[in-house]
Amino acid sequence: MSPASLARRALVGLSALALFSLLFSLAADNGLWPRLPVGALHNTDLWAGLVAGVGLLWLLMRPKRTATSVQDETRGRGDAATRGEET
Repeated sequence: MSPASLARRALVGLSALALFSLLFSLAADNGLWPRLPVGALHNTDLWAGLVAGVGLLWLLMRPKRTATSVQDETRGRGDAATRGEET
């Protein structure tokens, strides 16, 4: 995936999130969105934050794939020259 494609996807995702947030806020202010009973989501944000933090830590701590590790994975399969094919 090219950096331009990744940036475009991120921009579209952030725009969709901003639009949803705006529409939700307007609907909630005008009473068009149902209200939850008090305490319905008690401490849910703490658990969601913990799960997101563990996921982020896992992403940051996993080993990176380097060019050498990719070469090690393909070692022994050969290329066109070693199979006798013309390049």
